[in-house]
Amino acid sequence: MEFRRLLKDPVGNLYYDGRGGWVTDPAEAFAYPSTTAAITDYVTLNNRNLHLVLKFADSRMDISHCLGDIPDSPGFSGNTAQVLITGIFPAACVAARVWSRIAG
Repeated sequence: MEFRRLLKDPVGNLYYDGRGGWVTDPAEAFAYPSTTAAITDYVTLNNRNLHLVLKFADSRMDISHCLGDIPDSPGFSGNTAQVLITGIFPAACVAARVWSRIAG
């Protein structure tokens, strides 16, 4: 199950292009090679509204999670692994189960 990791500003419905700009088309957005790389840019961009989007070929499977919510979570210590475990991994597991039902 392949997906692209994107940063999205839901306020303007824009995706980060990786060069300091923003685009409306997710196909033109910068696809991060890892969640860690996306979170690094999130910190650099300093915009608590940004979401990490796992963009699948079937848009019904897309997962969007506000990265700004994670540092306020109980027990957050700034550890990237904790971001994955508390925010993104559970959503990805649900998406995988749903996808397996759809794909049959």
